[in-house]
Amino acid sequence: MEHSSTEFDEKLDKIDHYVKYPEMRPWVGTDYNNQKVKVLTIGESHYLAKGSTYHINADDWYDGISMSDKPDKAGIHTRNVIFNGIKTNWKKKSKVIFKNTEDALFLSNLFPVKPESAYYNIAFMNFFQRPAEKTGKSIKVKSVDLAISKQVFSEVVNIINPTTVLFTSVLAYKNAKKNCVLRYLTSNNIPFVKCPHPATSWWNRESKAYGNKTGKNHFISFINEQVSV
Repeated sequence: MEHSSTEFDEKLDKIDHYVKYPEMRPWVGTDYNNQKVKVLTIGESHYLAKGSTYHINADDWYDGISMSDKPDKAGIHTRNVIFNGIKTNWKKKSKVIFKNTEDALFLSNLFPVKPESAYYNIAFMNFFQRPAEKTGKSIKVKSVDLAISKQVFSEVVNIINPTTVLFTSVLAYKNAKKNCVLRYLTSNNIPFVKCPHPATSWWNRESKAYGNKTGKNHFISFINEQVSV
């Protein structure tokens, strides 16, 4: 796929969850590995079509469900979601999270030369490895969701070696903290930050939690700190 690197796929394909759901492998831009600061952005979860129920039983989902006959399987294809968003300039309302993230990346000091798309130079994955029960709503996190998310996240980080991680979902961040994922990042000397969801009002609203900055400016400031190191 254009501008989606396959450099790490041999190792990613050995992750058990990706053996079951290869569509969920992370997006890694073709220029990601050329960056001084290698950014991995973390979203929350994928969505399936309204009315889909085959993913609701968490244990069944993680045991592995055949997606070959599922008409909404594109919903979990991370790389297609990004590729199609870039191709259409994020026109769909559901792509606001990616558009706002990209706009903030362009306003940061991450790129000496502005690329056609910021996603050509960064990596992205959702923290939760099961789609949310309802489209547009947050996932109802089960203990097995936490266990699998921790495992997959840690393996991906070990493979693609980001130098910084940005959580663009407070729910993902809180559960990463609960599940010792943040401790894993700290032990590997990988700086990370919590940001509000870029599609919420907190992205453009000042908050004490972000040093009286908007979520967007908090995001930009953190990246600039990493670039200046």
